[in-house]
Amino acid sequence: MLRDTTLWKSLNHGRRLALIAGPCVIESEALCLRVASSLVKTCQRLDINYVFKASFDKANRTSAKSFRGPGIDEGLRILAKVRSELDVPVLTDVHTEAQVEAAAQVVDILQIPAFLCRQTDLIQAAVQTGRIVNLKKGQFLSPAEMGPVVDKARSAGGERLLLTERGTTFGYNNLVADMRSIPIMRRLGLPVIFDATHSVQLPGGGGDKSSGQREFAPVLARCALAAGADTWRLVQREAAGNALRVETRRGTVPCLFPLVVGVDTNQGAQLAVQGGLGWLPVTFTGLASHRGYELRVNDRPFSQAIHGNDFWQTDYDSTTRSWSHTFNLPRTGGQSVQLALRPATTDKPR
Repeated sequence: MLRDTTLWKSLNHGRRLALIAGPCVIESEALCLRVASSLVKTCQRLDINYVFKASFDKANRTSAKSFRGPGIDEGLRILAKVRSELDVPVLTDVHTEAQVEAAAQVVDILQIPAFLCRQTDLIQAAVQTGRIVNLKKGQFLSPAEMGPVVDKARSAGGERLLLTERGTTFGYNNLVADMRSIPIMRRLGLPVIFDATHSVQLPGGGGDKSSGQREFAPVLARCALAAGADTWRLVQREAAGNALRVETRRGTVPCLFPLVVGVDTNQGAQLAVQGGLGWLPVTFTGLASHRGYELRVNDRPFSQAIHGNDFWQTDYDSTTRSWSHTFNLPRTGGQSVQLALRPATTDKPR
């Protein structure tokens, strides 16, 4: 795990992208360990700094009937176990001054929720623990209005501060992520995080709960990086229909989340995918060229217009001297989908 000073240096002056991700709320110890373990492996493979995030109490749910979490005692026990067993830094949010001291004994980063970003006593208590503090911009604030929030934290002795953009209220049940806020907040001299999943939230859009548009999260994440964000923040949500099952007939699957398929250079790859919700990125690696391959979905040629306009990417790995293609496929958790990537054939004129 990155030690306290090293962690701050990696977030403040690091040349590597950082990812803060995990379940929105602690549902179980097993889930937290499974998610963290998967993301640790993925970030190591991609050479990304990783911080695990989960909340022990979601005090701002739309409905009083919604699950809030296991509470502070059990929640901090689980976070401490993730931190020690997987050797990974941990972030959690605090809602009252009474929670601050206990959380600071366990986690590396304390987070001030967006709805509470102007609560002076809470901000002061958090920075006085000496921990790194992440200040999330309220959905009701302009980016420039985070200046006084930062001043509050600094006047209380806060030096290691992060700022997070998570969208701005736009009418009813909608948020808009204005990428101008990233360079504006960076003028305050602090690292800026972009919360890609909460930025596509539709607050109260589900009646007694919030909904969202998860298919736009990768789009906004890439925009934020181009705008100068230092860190991505993602929430990984698991549901019964989200369980992914892959049966490989040709090729290999070195990673299930995100789904990576190793391709036989001459024969391509063939697999069946079942489960998954929203948009499923599939990366085929080990290609001899960026051209000359065709993806077929259920034995039909892949159509970008039908299967996904937002994620169609080609990359080159100079180490292995091979290419990779990433496609974004819509999934509803229903029937199995047959995928085949194979060398394209061209009919010769007779």
